[in-house]
Amino acid sequence: MHLLQRNRTSRRTAALLWLALVTVGALARANDFSSGGAFLPLGHGARGHALGGAALVLTRGDAAAYWNPANLGWIEVRTGITLMHAELLPEVQHNYDTISYARSAGRRLGEREQTLRPARWGYGIFASHLGIDFETGDWSETTVQLAGSVAVNNFTTLGAGVKMLQLRNAFDAGDASGAGLDLGASVLVTDHLSAALVARDAWTRLGWDTKLWETLTPSLQAGLEYRPRAAWTAEADVVMRERNLQRAMLGLEWRAVRDVLAMRAGWTAVRAGDSRAF
Repeated sequence: MHLLQRNRTSRRTAALLWLALVTVGALARANDFSSGGAFLPLGHGARGHALGGAALVLTRGDAAAYWNPANLGWIEVRTGITLMHAELLPEVQHNYDTISYARSAGRRLGEREQTLRPARWGYGIFASHLGIDFETGDWSETTVQLAGSVAVNNFTTLGAGVKMLQLRNAFDAGDASGAGLDLGASVLVTDHLSAALVARDAWTRLGWDTKLWETLTPSLQAGLEYRPRAAWTAEADVVMRERNLQRAMLGLEWRAVRDVLAMRAGWTAVRAGDSRAF
């Protein structure tokens, strides 16, 4: 009976979180949008990339400072750090470097029998730098984000990330700086099913050297994770932007030896522009 009551409350909480984040996304759509390609979400960490970007729910570590700030409350180890260097753009000389650090704080909520138990608080930092070398000059983007989460109860966490953005390049009046806000929510629906919502760039503004301001286009991301066993997990995510489906991702993970050896597979379908999958 206690489990049934908890699941009913969990579903009610999840519905309220959906409504709140969808409202945020609708309000953000009323602003002007960025028409450029600045500060695109390029991902963070080998795990998220290996899962095809389906990482909103199962990323319960320091990388959550990027993927979903609400998951900082579910961090599986008390302290974590991730560093990444990647070359994401083919045939273009560039570098993409990221780092995240996070900690949980406070006691774990819920009974010991609960499969996953959130800490009362979680906090972390994420930083990234993208540098591209063009024949006509260089392009440099830097992001620093401070993120935190709070556990509403033993199966629901809320999170937010405040970020500072800086763009520098060799083009006339092409420099910009600004600030942004990401919002997240995570719910343990049952012992084997979890859900998450992230409003990325719920409010993000850039000011250019031309004295013009623009708002980066927000996105609403949703994910479901199913864990039939402790070593197996599968996740499905979608990304919505301007009321259209932009991407759908599927990820599968088998942790053969916990924190030592894992096998992962990911699939991504991109709907924006020319539809493609990889």
